[in-house]
Amino acid sequence: MVLKIVYGVGPLVVGVISGILYYLSWKLDKMAWRLDKNLREPETIVINATKALENSTVEIEEMDVLHFLERKNVFNSLEPTFKGYSSTAVVYGPRGSGKSTAVMHVFSNRKCVVTSTLPTDGESNTCVKDWASSVLDSLGIQNIPSGVDPLKILKESLVQFKAKGQKTSLKDLPIIIVEVDSRCEGQFLENLLLQTKYLGGDKNLANFVVVLSASRAAYNVNIGLDQLRAHAVLVDKLSDDEAKEYLRSCLMKTIKNLSDEEVEEVVNDALCKVGNLLLHLVSLCEDWLKCPGDKESLMNVSSLESGRILEIAKGCLLVFLNNLNKEHNIHRRELREEFLNLCMNKRKVSDFAEAIRLDKTSLVRLNSSVTPEHPFFVDLSSGLISVSSPHMKKAIKAVLN
Repeated sequence: MVLKIVYGVGPLVVGVISGILYYLSWKLDKMAWRLDKNLREPETIVINATKALENSTVEIEEMDVLHFLERKNVFNSLEPTFKGYSSTAVVYGPRGSGKSTAVMHVFSNRKCVVTSTLPTDGESNTCVKDWASSVLDSLGIQNIPSGVDPLKILKESLVQFKAKGQKTSLKDLPIIIVEVDSRCEGQFLENLLLQTKYLGGDKNLANFVVVLSASRAAYNVNIGLDQLRAHAVLVDKLSDDEAKEYLRSCLMKTIKNLSDEEVEEVVNDALCKVGNLLLHLVSLCEDWLKCPGDKESLMNVSSLESGRILEIAKGCLLVFLNNLNKEHNIHRRELREEFLNLCMNKRKVSDFAEAIRLDKTSLVRLNSSVTPEHPFFVDLSSGLISVSSPHMKKAIKAVLN
């Protein structure tokens, strides 16, 4: 009886065991395929990124006269970076001074230039990884698998690019432009610059240009820029000659019915009323195109633009003062003397902050949080603070007097 049962069940047991063995074999094959894929995938990403580096350039649409002016001083300041004397340039300046446009044009005729825009959330470790991901994304490398370090991929891509360049005509190092969102904190920027120093200054794999949309992040970096193999590049308001050239070019290329004397008269009038900030001059030129184009109409537009800029400055100043009162219980009447003094002379950030009962970090944070115009400008190189524009000086006198 027992023998009959064993004889009858035996084939079934053999079939079950065979099935289990087949399943285990299939799972092992699948795991081996996945392991092989995981090992091969980063290599494939590196190869693709290296190829993209070879063909990357700054793509600029045909620039309208209203949006571009050659900034020779910016070119000269960035020269140490693309000649290899410094691995990183930190570009900063007042809001609306034309930082991004100037940088893009400096490198518009070069090959192997990567541009990326980096929004941040203030978390330093996450931000550094986002920086590498942002650069890879600009190279067309997207959806990097989890577990694959973007920074390692970027480094290996640069290593392969350099090795390949030594055998070809690609002798120049790649230039990587990173535009940093104004929300970033000093600790994030410090980490970013440490990474660019490692890839650029230590490993000599690339040169970097970090464009800051606000100077507050740079001011909070605790490590000296020289220790980070970085140097600061200020893109400031236009000089009088640059502003006149810009306005003159706009009038002569878009409005044809003015004599040379009338052009000079309109240009000088506009410069007195609107100032030297590129953002304001662009807006003025755009408004000029909408008017009849005679001298009187153009001057009236300049007056209207000046009034509009002043109202914006007043609004931004009031936001700053209200935030100051709300967060620190400091009333505007306590600030009058210090603000009026700053209209006449620059001061050290620490001295001005102390005079209005703030710490440096709070002052820079409050200033940078106001848009579209910051009331004050912090110079990264000198550590001095000044009123951001002539219109803001007028706003201070009007609001606090």
